[in-house]
Amino acid sequence: MLVGVEAVFSHAAQGMQHSHARIQFLQVLEGALAVRVGTQQWLVPQHHALLLPAGLTHDNRYFGPARVRSLYIAPGLWQAGMPEGCRLVAVPPLLRELSAAVLAIPREPSTDDRHALLMALTVREIQHQPGLALRLPMPADRRLQRMCETLLRDPGNRAPLAYWTRVSGLSQRTLTRLFPRETGLSYSAWRQQLLLLAALERLASGRTVGAVALDLGYASASAFGAMFLRQVGMTPSAYARCQAGHA
Repeated sequence: MLVGVEAVFSHAAQGMQHSHARIQFLQVLEGALAVRVGTQQWLVPQHHALLLPAGLTHDNRYFGPARVRSLYIAPGLWQAGMPEGCRLVAVPPLLRELSAAVLAIPREPSTDDRHALLMALTVREIQHQPGLALRLPMPADRRLQRMCETLLRDPGNRAPLAYWTRVSGLSQRTLTRLFPRETGLSYSAWRQQLLLLAALERLASGRTVGAVALDLGYASASAFGAMFLRQVGMTPSAYARCQAGHA
């Protein structure tokens, strides 16, 4: 059985720790959220989803207004090897439409073969999506959290590190020492991951390469393209075509 649920959040919110008996496919339709699993945090941008194994304890944090859709997959419907850990994936248009159709399936048992076929195809499409080697760990320190959340709302913000020391009230030495301790990444590496995630979100939503480069503060589309190719292994336009090809 495959069950779909959609939720809308009008403002920032912090959820309680919980787990699910089924595999969860947590899809972000609008906004963004962070999912904390133990000491790790995953940032899930718009048009992406996080696949969570059954029984995994986690909590969700919404940074502002958001709309999410969860599919809960019975282990028997998954069939392939059960997911061992979280996996971040892009959600192409076909999968978005399939997941929307799942919401209309009645909860009570049905003899309609179309429902079974729809559920099987949706699960197959989820399994087909390659995992993205991306993780944006969020700090636990409240001063760094405020700084990171500001950047999440405006990834193209190119303010120098000296600016953030003033905003956070930390010295530059303390900030540069505390940031990797909290996140496992240097500040510059964390910013690079944020820019990449923001780029993936914007390209998946149909924005042009030039518009994305401008939005994220790059001097040119070629500079943005070089970063994207280095990190993802394909050009931004190729990635956008791959997403559109699933429409």
